[in-house]
Formats: sequence, C-alpha cells, structure tokens
Amino acid sequence: MKKEEIAKKIIASILYNPEHWNICRLYFQAEDFADDELRAFRVFYNLNDEMDLTIGNMTVALWEDGLDVSKYSEVGRPIDTISFEYMCKVYSNIDAMEKFNLILKGFKPENIEDIEKIQGQLNEILELDKKFLKEKPVSYEVDEILVDLDEEIKDNSKIIMSNCYPSFNEFTQGLSAGNLVTICGAYKQGKTTFGLQLLLSIIKQSKIMAGVFSLEVSKRELIKRLLSMTLKIPYNHLRNPKNLTDEDYIEIKEQGYSAIKGMNFLVYDRPIDLQVLKSKARIWKEQYDVGLIFIDYIGLIKSKGENRERELSFISQELKNLAKELRVVVLSLAQLNRAGLHKPTSENTAESISIARDSDYMFIISKPDVEFYKTIKVDNEEIDNNGYFIVKCELSRHSEAGKRFVLEPDYFMNLKETKSDYGELFRKLNPNLFS
Repeated sequence: MKKEEIAKKIIASILYNPEHWNICRLYFQAEDFADDELRAFRVFYNLNDEMDLTIGNMTVALWEDGLDVSKYSEVGRPIDTISFEYMCKVYSNIDAMEKFNLILKGFKPENIEDIEKIQGQLNEILELDKKFLKEKPVSYEVDEILVDLDEEIKDNSKIIMSNCYPSFNEFTQGLSAGNLVTICGAYKQGKTTFGLQLLLSIIKQSKIMAGVFSLEVSKRELIKRLLSMTLKIPYNHLRNPKNLTDEDYIEIKEQGYSAIKGMNFLVYDRPIDLQVLKSKARIWKEQYDVGLIFIDYIGLIKSKGENRERELSFISQELKNLAKELRVVVLSLAQLNRAGLHKPTSENTAESISIARDSDYMFIISKPDVEFYKTIKVDNEEIDNNGYFIVKCELSRHSEAGKRFVLEPDYFMNLKETKSDYGELFRKLNPNLFS
C-alpha cells in the first residue's frame, strides 16, 4: 500500500472513531502529511475541546474547510485501536525503512542516536506484527500458570522484595512480573534517593539484573551518588574532588570497585523517546534477562505532540504494557507539582493523573517542614519530626492503601526505615530498634 493511501485511511479511521485522534497526535505532526490529509490534520488539531471531537463535528469542520469528505467514507470500514496504531506505525516508519536501506548501502549516520532511533522504530513494527498472530484460548495459559506457581512455592526468586524496607514488602507482598510501580514526590523531596536505594535493595535481595534509564543525571553522576551511599563518603566530596580527604580517597581506591561490582544493573543516560526506551528494554531483556526497569523520571521521556498530559497518559499506559510484555517490573519516578509540596497526593502529579490509574502500586514521598510540623503521627503515636521523610502507600490494585512509614536520613542521605503504620510487623522484623 502506498504512503498516500495509508494517510487517507488514517484520516478515514479518525472520522469513524474520533478516539483514534489521540493516538494519531502522538505519532504525527501536521508536516508528516501532505495535500488534503495535511489540511484534515490541521482541522482536527483546531478542535481542541474533546467535546468537539465527535463524528458530526469533525465531518462538518472538514466540509467547512472545503475538503471532499466522501473520499474518506469510500476508503473502507472502521478498524480497531490496535490495527489503527499499527497503521500509524507503518506510516511513520516508512521513512525510517528508507534510511535503514541507505545504511545498508553505506550511508553513515551522524551519531549512534540516529541508529538507535531507526532501530527502535523498526522494532516497533516487528513487535506490532506479532499482535496479529492467532491468539491462543486462555486454557493454554493454565499449564504455564501452574509451572509458575510451582517455581514460586519452591523458590521465591520470582517475587521481588526489598532487603531494607519491610513496610514496602508488606504493602506489595512482593512485586511480580508485569507490575508498574510509581514513586511520586515534589522537587527535592527525596524521590530519587528513595528510588535508588529501593532499586539497590531489590537487586541485592532478589538477585536480579536491572536496567536503569537515568534521564535526569549522567551515568557518571549516578555512580558517584551510589558510591556516596555505599561507602559513606559525602556526595559533595565526590562532585568536587578537592573536598576529598585522604581517607575518602583511600576508601574509593580500595573499596570502590567492589562496591559497584555488586550493583547488577545497566545504565542508559541519553535523552530518549518512548520508542527507543521500549526498544532498549527489549534488547536488555533478550541479552541480559533484566527483571526490573527503573526510570528516572517519566516526565523526561520525549514525545512529539503538544498536549503533554495526553502524551504522558499514553506513555504510562505503554510502560504498563511493556511490563506485561517483557514480564518485568517497571519502577518509575514521577514529579508532583508545586501543590504537592503542601498536599502530596496522586491528584497533584505534575505529569498526568493517569499515572495513578495505570500503576499497580503508587508511593508518595514527602518531607514535612519542621517549622510547621513539629511532630508526625505514625502507628497511632506522635513522634518528633527530626527532618524525617514520610512514604505513603497511596494507591494499590492488590492490597489496602493508605498506610505510611518513616525514613530517617543519615549524613550520607541513606534513608533508613524507623517507624511504620505496620506496627507489630515492623517491630517483629526490626527487634534491634526496640531493644
């Protein structure tokens, strides 16, 4: 099918099902089309209010712009969402295929990102092709479920746990493949520190390989931060070596390699869009059998369109789909807006409220201001606020939400759980704190 014919089918499908417009906007900008399809795209784009996105309104808007609507009604019958997305992928990747052929003929891209971009786009088409294979009845899954249950009974390796946050384990009862976990926090409220320590504790406890998309800091900065946590060397000493003491330098030289060697994860730190992220995750799964994908943070995943909330809604859905497809846990950080400083709830996610909808578990971390909150109530007990962080189990698809636990930072920003709404359980697991 020619590119022009696919473009016509895309517009026709949107007229049959206006919800397809949201998918189209994620893949294309107006300049990706030509002639009448370019005009149609701009007409749809000007219908900003979702209430306007109806078959009748869209048809009238095209007619008022002087377009022949009848040619779209002749293209064919309505298609489902998966088929429409596949068609968008094919259309958007025609140019990528041409570039790929040029590479095979000796064309040299300017940088490695060009190759990864093309590779990611082509992988998207190959993966979508698999969705059209004949589906098996659910009865075929029973044998696989029984095998999984037997393995989990004999060995807990498939249940992902933390070795330092018992309340996290109690709330989740261990993470399973296919889970999407989100940690939200306002700026400078501890979400990255808590996320990284949770990541390290999971790697150590569950002995799995992880893939890290570090979109906010470089790989080198990330490693310095981890060295600071594990070797207990102030982070600002590592950022500015002139601050390093002789003892710090000896500690890094003697223990640095062994400290990092136990951190079983891969790092990708370049700017990235959703297609490349999914492609890289699939490669990691195939080559290294990663069991966990860590993203810092979802708001830094690039996209084409202008309606950021809709795009991030789509991105969070795709991250959940990626977790299910690869049978991994996806652990993503998300930003709370300014209101989240005073009211840290899922309603104040800076990116999109849909992140809460798509997550299996959502945690919100905050640091109550000592000036305004002299005490904190946890486990029905008032305790002095000594600069503690509070983690709330905000939302869950699988367990009761609403409980909280307290994290106490040390000088090196290691966060240690010291108090929890899971009172009796917490005391049982941490008798040394109450002796």
